[in-house]
Amino acid sequence: MAKPPHLPSIVGCAIGFAAAGCGVGSLVGTAVGHHLYPFSIYGQGPFEDRLLAMYGGTHLGIEFGAAIGMVAGVVYAVLVRQSRLRRPSPDAEPGAAADTGPL
Repeated sequence: MAKPPHLPSIVGCAIGFAAAGCGVGSLVGTAVGHHLYPFSIYGQGPFEDRLLAMYGGTHLGIEFGAAIGMVAGVVYAVLVRQSRLRRPSPDAEPGAAADTGPL
């Protein structure tokens, strides 16, 4: 009896890749955040502007990273599932054609 192939969970990959995307996005957002939200003189301007100047790039990076990571996780899981389901069973006889069903 052939053991079915391990298939990755689509939801699990989406969550995992989104979490990884959050980490990468926060690093990138922190690095480029000062270009997106220029920092004013400390203590000047409305609170929202000062908050965005400090953490706006990080927050934006987390949002973009999570979205891109989630899409990448779903695409990865679907492609791996398709490739593993198409692969012939290791117990199959060499040269035996796959069962294609009724013709």
